[in-house]
Amino acid sequence: MKKGAKERRRRCSKNCPSSSALPPVVLKHYTSPQTPPLKPKRIAQMVVYPPTPYDSVIQQQKIKEFDCREPEHEHMYLVEQIEQLQLQEQKNPPTGPYLSSMNTDITPSTRSVITDYMVRVCQNFKLSDNTLFLAINVMDRFLATERPHMVSKDKLHIISLTSILIASKYNDVNVPSVDQIVKDCEHDREDILCLETIILNTLRFTLSVATPSLFLQLYFQFWECDSLIKVMSQFVCEVATQDYGSLLYYPSDIAYSSIHLCKYIHAVHKGMRHDAESFRSCVSRCVLHLVDCVFKMSKTRLTGTMKKYSTEEPFNVVQVVTNTVNFIRLAS
Repeated sequence: MKKGAKERRRRCSKNCPSSSALPPVVLKHYTSPQTPPLKPKRIAQMVVYPPTPYDSVIQQQKIKEFDCREPEHEHMYLVEQIEQLQLQEQKNPPTGPYLSSMNTDITPSTRSVITDYMVRVCQNFKLSDNTLFLAINVMDRFLATERPHMVSKDKLHIISLTSILIASKYNDVNVPSVDQIVKDCEHDREDILCLETIILNTLRFTLSVATPSLFLQLYFQFWECDSLIKVMSQFVCEVATQDYGSLLYYPSDIAYSSIHLCKYIHAVHKGMRHDAESFRSCVSRCVLHLVDCVFKMSKTRLTGTMKKYSTEEPFNVVQVVTNTVNFIRLAS
């Protein structure tokens, strides 16, 4: 019995390879079905070894080294974004006072009324601020490039609604339907869709444009602005966009000037020492234009933007901004 057991063990050990003779684990994956099987030498180069603790430490260092959340990398990234937006606004410069060169019955005051209406429509559909600024930009560029018979006062209503529809499709996720848009005007569904095609063809589908709202978002991160300054700057930019005279300025100038103005307003509201006369003497022309825009808005019946920001917490943004603007104008 013992001799037979020894013989069986000898035969088994002869047929079975030892542990040292076992081949290593290899990657049995090909890039495509057409790739021929790998040669033995190539397989030997693709041996899979378990990662060591040192490898994981090196990987963590690389991730931290190229992490955009690092302050210096984030600063460089913001600068590049701002420069790209500035190049983009150079390709689509402000339209300027286009109504003066057109034979139309639309006046600057009519444009202010229709932009105030667009503010209320965007707020009703809960659209973003970027959509509002883009919709106003689309409407202005279309009116500046279209034939005079297309830009009469009776067609301005449907043009503004169609611009909102186009901007919401480009920016927002919850886009209002055409049927919802039709409820706010006397035109039917086919008119909206036809005008949408005309506007897009006229603008050559150029919807990626720089707006004050986009610059504000980057400037807020660049200067690490207070939340109150953010709300006030957004309010001032929205008021300025509704003013016809703002078409002379670039979006980056409007955004930068609004932050500069609101930092001064915030300092006055906090009770810091201020000199309105010296402020007017050292600021840019665009800042003074924003002061005039807010002052004129407070004296008109256009209440869309006023109601939108009058409920902001922790204080009434409209009241604080208008009171300081009146103080600046009295010092002149």
